[in-house]
Parts: sequence; C-alpha cells; structure tokens
Amino acid sequence: ENALKKVEPAFHIIPLLFAFGTAITAAVGEMYGNVFWTCWINPDPPQPYFQYFQWSFLFGPVWVCILIQLSVMVTLWWTMRKQERLISRKYALKEPTTSSTLDISNRTEDGEETVSQTWSTNDADDVSGASTSTSHKGSSTARVARGGKNRRSINDEGKYSSRIAVQGSLYVLAFCVCWFFPTVQRITELSNGTNYFTMQALDTTLLPLQGFFNVLIYLRPKYMNWRRKYPDYSEDHSTPQ
Repeated sequence: ENALKKVEPAFHIIPLLFAFGTAITAAVGEMYGNVFWTCWINPDPPQPYFQYFQWSFLFGPVWVCILIQLSVMVTLWWTMRKQERLISRKYALKEPTTSSTLDISNRTEDGEETVSQTWSTNDADDVSGASTSTSHKGSSTARVARGGKNRRSINDEGKYSSRIAVQGSLYVLAFCVCWFFPTVQRITELSNGTNYFTMQALDTTLLPLQGFFNVLIYLRPKYMNWRRKYPDYSEDHSTPQ
C-alpha cells in the first residue's frame, strides 16, 4: 500500500499530460472539425494523414488501455487463485482425524463383558490419546469416526477467484462494447471513406454509456452480497397479501 501511494501521483499526472498534449497539438495544427455528433480531429479541408492522428491520439491509446486492463484483471485473478490453492492445500494437510474404538473383551463370570474405549486425535495443533473401560452385557464391537475440532472445509476453493474473474470480465466487456463500434467506424472511414448509419448510431449511443456501465458493475458485488444475505426477500415481497 505504501508503494502504491508513492506512484499514485504519476497515475494522475500522465493522463493529464497526455490529454493536454494531444488537445494542444490538434488545436495548433488546426485539425478540429465536425464529425456529425461532436467536434474532433476532422479538418476541413482534409489534411493529409489526419486519420493517423485519430488513431495515435485516441483509438490506439484506448485499445492499449483495454489490453492493460485485461492483463491486470488476469494477473489479479491468477494471484488470488494461487493463494486459494495454497490455503486449501495447507488445511488439507492439517485436516485432523479422530477415531473412537469400542473393544469387547474379558467376559466375567456373571456374564458381563468389559468394554474398553480408546480414542486418538491426529491433529497438527492437538495430539492426544486416552482410554477408558466399562462393563457392558452382550457382545459388540463398534468403531466411530468423527471429524476433529479444527476440521476445515475446502469446498470453497475457487469461490473468491471466480468472483474476481467475473467482476474483472464485466469491466473489460463494458470497455470493449463501448469502444468496439467507434473503432469499426474509424476503420471503415480509413479503408474506403464510408460512414454507415447503423455504426454511427451504435457509436453515439454506447460511447457515452461507459460510465453508467462502470457504476452498475461497481455496485454489483454489493447487490449480490445483499441477495445472499436476504435470499427470500424477493419471494416474500412478491407474494400477494
């Protein structure tokens, strides 16, 4: 955490420098023009190679950021997955076993039988053994096995890493969906100079929604925790009174 605080200013300075640098460069070069729904790099009359400024100033950095985000999410998921495996392996090795044995022996003259009971615990934290004996009529032998006091379940292995994978995938998916159609639109313009209305409509509709999608994804874990805490809430409120 202390190391992250040291580099945190750079994560504020670098985007600001890039934004101001590209904006000033486009203004000085008189590259701004009308692109139907906003003002962007589209000079009138067209200047040579202005499309390459579109890619180097916006679409190139955007897809680099998408790849960086994807690599960060994959690294985070893989790190959590390894930790879960280590923890599961640790508790699997320490998982205690406790057994109790009833042994019938030494029939007495009056028909009673001596019952001896022994139990042992194999636990990394608690190793002990004891035995008792009592009398019992009849004959039987029984073995009872029961889990130790520190028994841990490993059924949750992968649960938290799966949640991280889903959450990270949603962020990357929202990023890609919002920028996919604008990118395709620029590719068609660069290749044959054609604008398609459908692409333009999807471009102008989805691109402003990226922040909205991010808010929904950010609130999703809180909603899922609430649903796990109150699983019967919707059923109780949907039942007619």
